[in-house]
Amino acid sequence: MISLREVQRLAFEIRMPEQAIERDYVLTWVLSEIARHPMLGAQAILKGGTAIKKLYFSEWRYSEDLDFTLQPPWAVEPIVAALEEVNTACASSAGLEVAVSSQEPRPETGQLSSLTIYLAYIGPLRRTRRPRELKLDFTNDEVVVEAPVRRSLPRIYSDEIEPAVEVLAYPLEEILAEKMRTLLQRTEPRDLYDVWRLLTDYEAEIDVFRTKSIFEDKCRFKDLAPESWTEFLSAERIERFAAAWNRRLGEQVEDLLPLDAVVRQMRRLIRSQWQW
Repeated sequence: MISLREVQRLAFEIRMPEQAIERDYVLTWVLSEIARHPMLGAQAILKGGTAIKKLYFSEWRYSEDLDFTLQPPWAVEPIVAALEEVNTACASSAGLEVAVSSQEPRPETGQLSSLTIYLAYIGPLRRTRRPRELKLDFTNDEVVVEAPVRRSLPRIYSDEIEPAVEVLAYPLEEILAEKMRTLLQRTEPRDLYDVWRLLTDYEAEIDVFRTKSIFEDKCRFKDLAPESWTEFLSAERIERFAAAWNRRLGEQVEDLLPLDAVVRQMRRLIRSQWQW
């Protein structure tokens, strides 16, 4: 396990709370051991903002959870059992205390469309009055349009595994397409932020034609048929984003742009790049 001094140094250098650094450190080790697990490493496909930060662009916002699509689908019991093995590996490799603390839905048997598991952990900051947890989301009912890729997990912390672990993940276009479809289904600020930043700062890295095609396939899979870009940014949706913008992203993004500026740019980007 890294020292408290290393956590404090990193927090000072990148101007993030020590708790955020510790959570990222634990997240990194859990991800490493999932990738090295004989079954999860071959069938749990990392996606979302954590995949962007850990495997594509290291300067991305900090993430608070791990999000996977399982292919083929898994039942509940094998997921929990595999995570217990991951927790044991984290203890052996890094000296981390990690344990399954709860799951949603409540303990059931058989196969679910999705499963959320919370891992309680004790990291470099040691014990606190309030237990700290890491959230893992596993999805069974998602279409994966393009073949997953394997990407190296860059080494950030002094005790990480060498050589770099290879993580199974979505291609960047599939991450963006699923994020865009998710914007039609919920109003989570991090989804809007991720789509906006990918389209703004990383346009050259993305095949827009492929992204459009994947987006359409993912919408069909969920019986969604958006007709206009206005469906992403209706007045009602913007109001919901505004209610949680700073609270949800304030600790993850160092210089968070105001929501109204992001919305203006998003409207222009969707019209120009997607011709919608």
